Amino acid sequence: MKKHTFILIVIFGLFFSGCKKDEDQHVDELKMQIDNEDEILFEVTTEILGSKVKIDGNNSSKTLQLQVPVDAIEGDYQSFVIFYAENNNPVFSAFNINGKNLHVSKNDMENRIVTGTFSVNYIDDLQNPHTATGSFEVAY
Repeated sequence: MKKHTFILIVIFGLFFSGCKKDEDQHVDELKMQIDNEDEILFEVTTEILGSKVKIDGNNSSKTLQLQVPVDAIEGDYQSFVIFYAENNNPVFSAFNINGKNLHVSKNDMENRIVTGTFSVNYIDDLQNPHTATGSFEVAY
């Protein structure tokens, strides 16, 4: 009987030690607005490419890519990669951006979560100016 009780205690201990609390689970978030219109939410995937965290966002026919330095510290960055397309047609990329800013508000390198905001000023095909702003919090 003692043997069975001991085995049950070990089994329950192993079972519950593998459970995580809900507050320990992280949900990636990437969102953007163009000219203060409706917010676009993206499904997110991340990967490390050399010294960058590549953040890919997809929403039906919309694609957003952002690259953040892996070792980014809190602050502003003007030199970073950002690309946005709708229906596989580029809306903004390095070719039509007039100004851009990436603000990293937190980079938790221990838990590998980076948080921040971005803004992009760009010109569309009809030469109209636009501003895209967004935010992200992703695990890498």
